[in-house]
Amino acid sequence: MPLLVAAFDPGPTALLGWVAAFVGLVFWLSQQKYLAALFEVIPPIIWIYALPAVASSLGLVPQESPLYSLLSGTLLPVALVLLLVGTDLPAVVRLGPPALVMMLVGSVGIVLGAPLALFLFGSWLPPEAWSAFGALSGSWTGGFANMVAVKESIATPDRIFGVAVAMDFLVGYSWTVLLLFLSRYQRVCDRWLGADQNQVEQSMARLAEQQNTVVEPITVPGLMVLLGLAFGLSGVALALGGVIFERLKDLLPALNAVLTAKTWGFILVTTFALGLSLTPVARLERQGASRLGSGLLYLVVATLGAQGDLSAIVRYPLFLLAGAVWISFHALLLVATARVTHTPMFLLAVGSQANTGGVVSAPIVAQAYRAGTAPLGLFMAVLGNIIGTYAGLTAAGLCQAVARSRGWIP
Repeated sequence: MPLLVAAFDPGPTALLGWVAAFVGLVFWLSQQKYLAALFEVIPPIIWIYALPAVASSLGLVPQESPLYSLLSGTLLPVALVLLLVGTDLPAVVRLGPPALVMMLVGSVGIVLGAPLALFLFGSWLPPEAWSAFGALSGSWTGGFANMVAVKESIATPDRIFGVAVAMDFLVGYSWTVLLLFLSRYQRVCDRWLGADQNQVEQSMARLAEQQNTVVEPITVPGLMVLLGLAFGLSGVALALGGVIFERLKDLLPALNAVLTAKTWGFILVTTFALGLSLTPVARLERQGASRLGSGLLYLVVATLGAQGDLSAIVRYPLFLLAGAVWISFHALLLVATARVTHTPMFLLAVGSQANTGGVVSAPIVAQAYRAGTAPLGLFMAVLGNIIGTYAGLTAAGLCQAVARSRGWIP
């Protein structure tokens, strides 16, 4: 329920106009010189995510609307294609073992921490909490796009999804602030970890070997090619996902709540786009594939935030405690790995943030620890984008198994 005033629904068309105008306003403000410092600390996408959550909690915009499912179901797979088709997979591999290990261990911590937190606190949470944890796993192993992909795949109810958005905002960004604070004490941490600083230098050297992508102006023919590819590929993938689901639903009945037709569709969208990134189609990145994909994703992110129910945290405060335990498990696994492998605090922090914050904040955390390392943070976060949907769906399946074993769901 909204906190202060009664919510109203202006209708999907008017609401779309509000969403687009709001996103445009945020970016316009971010370009004003007198606000530059503010937007360097809190990037535009955070405002696009957080302010609609506050607005919907106050009743200024609806928390539920046909527009939200329309955008996430239509634009999200298109955005995923555009964001992934130009991925430089060889450059990601060139990050080297230390960076890749920290990133992947962080993902494992999120995937295993989700069912652990649900097991500990699920008795006091709504039965659908497993799907909220599953959706949030997508965000904490990849980013906003992965979160919505998992949410759509497992059909997380909007009511409980709002709690996941609130957890992401309150717990996730509290963790980001803590990591930024710890950057002041990285030398102390490195001494305790017995850190080998050469690991960072080797990763930076490998990354420097890649050539910068040549960016070309977006043209009308180029734009239509991008849209045609993205809509066509996502349409084929979603249709094939439905076929696969029909063929397998009787063979895997226990997994039908997770491996839905949309699940298979999003898996295929991700896989097809990554496959094309290894072909000459990846050159479409020069024509603005990821820029267009980001623009579409911003619209989805604004509607994602609007579904956040901050008041639900008041009703179920244990969600926050569960999120804190979840993040703590993720952190402890990273610390243990770093201690054994003598990995610097820098790579630990960036590996964690590449999971829980994604491409938005991983470069910021990297820059806070070592000047000039924002590209390293970005490429580690790109790896999160690649695996986020797969990892989120795995976590969702584990959470569903916990909920079933405890008798919370049939």
